[in-house]
Amino acid sequence: MQVNTDTDSNPRGSFVFTGTNTSQFDSSGNQVLGTGYDFADFLLGLPQQTSEQFGEGNHFRGNYGDLYAQDEWKMRANLTLNLGVRYEYVSPLTEMNNRIVNLDLSPGVLTQTPPLSVTPIQPGQVGPYSGSLPTSLLRPDRNNFAPRIGFA
Repeated sequence: MQVNTDTDSNPRGSFVFTGTNTSQFDSSGNQVLGTGYDFADFLLGLPQQTSEQFGEGNHFRGNYGDLYAQDEWKMRANLTLNLGVRYEYVSPLTEMNNRIVNLDLSPGVLTQTPPLSVTPIQPGQVGPYSGSLPTSLLRPDRNNFAPRIGFA
């Protein structure tokens, strides 16, 4: 099965209403706690913060699949075994136009031991710490086997 998504992190923009515009302020210019209403700011059209996205969106693609096999054995008149195995694979998403970036971390970054170094890496580049990465910038996990055992 293939998954194709068109994504924009903020396609229609965003508005943040906090009640700052309808709150009271004391003589030193500080907001008085418990005053101001976020919904009143909304009704007046006075957001505290706004954002808008420009440019093209991202087109991510990924694959996933699974399969299983199972069989049933009647060992005795009063004992039946069900045995099987299942495999699932979910690929990391890739961006169709290679417009993604990941961070290549030096071995000491997570343990906070110097020297600390982080390098941005894009598809097709070789990271100084991780080496060559696939176009998804993440190595896939292909060992998702699950046993199935049952008896009655």
